[in-house]
Amino acid sequence: MNSPTAEQQRRDANERAILEAVRRELAEVPAADLENVKDAEALGSKMVAMVPRSAGGQLGRIIGPVYSTKALMTMWKITRQGVSKRVSDGRLFVLTVQGRTLFPAFQFDGKRVREDVLHLVGLLCDSADPFTIAQWLRTPLGEAGDRSPLELLDAGENALAENLAKCSVSRWSA
Repeated sequence: MNSPTAEQQRRDANERAILEAVRRELAEVPAADLENVKDAEALGSKMVAMVPRSAGGQLGRIIGPVYSTKALMTMWKITRQGVSKRVSDGRLFVLTVQGRTLFPAFQFDGKRVREDVLHLVGLLCDSADPFTIAQWLRTPLGEAGDRSPLELLDAGENALAENLAKCSVSRWSA
């Protein structure tokens, strides 16, 4: 029998951790509340929809995990139109792949959309397409000590990330 790959081991470990967290949280829910659940299968489906997914292939390696529209509808308890409004208002960064609307997970901190990420997207959006922006945000830059703009934001180095975005806009617009 073949031993599991490192990727399979990580997947299995994450699955066990998620299931254990759900069990632990459910143990705190009063029995009467659990009895009131009308469709346990639908509830489980909603929970699974919240797991960010790989976009697959090279794209997935470049942009990392993504959420679907359904996941955001579930997360925020809003309609598809509500998600679309946030996109049109510039409050969500979106990629469209083969007709699918995908939302890079890197723009989220839990349920909250990161304003620092949206700020950089706003600086870059007139000079580059969304895929170039997503790649730029995740690519280590020599000018940043081989850290990506997202890593700079995570470290609180927003001014440096903003300056690098402005320099990129200048280069891309030249």
